[in-house]
Amino acid sequence: NNPDTVIRVECYDWDSDGSHDLIGEFFTTLAELEQARPGKTFACVHPKKKEKRGYRHSGEIVVDQIAVEREYTFLEYIQGGCLINFVVGIDFTGSNGDPRDPSSLHFLGGATPNQYTEAITA
Repeated sequence: NNPDTVIRVECYDWDSDGSHDLIGEFFTTLAELEQARPGKTFACVHPKKKEKRGYRHSGEIVVDQIAVEREYTFLEYIQGGCLINFVVGIDFTGSNGDPRDPSSLHFLGGATPNQYTEAITA
């Protein structure tokens, strides 16, 4: 949430076998990116090469455009009035016992509802 938090941007050379190679990286902040005009460049520096004599960078990342989009949480959607249909599936397998047995999860003959009925009506 802090626009001054440092962001590390890494650039890789993609390989189909999954052994992607690091080209370089740069550090910035959201505040700096938001102020960047199209055409602003960031030097992409390889951390293992930066100490070599004569090395400047491995290329440049050019800002074309930037858009900051907020991701809402599930709770924010609900608080905003989003309606959700919710469906529950219950597995009534025979391994849970005979529904006539009071110790069964499926027992239907008691004064209190079984665990499945309680879950549905919760």
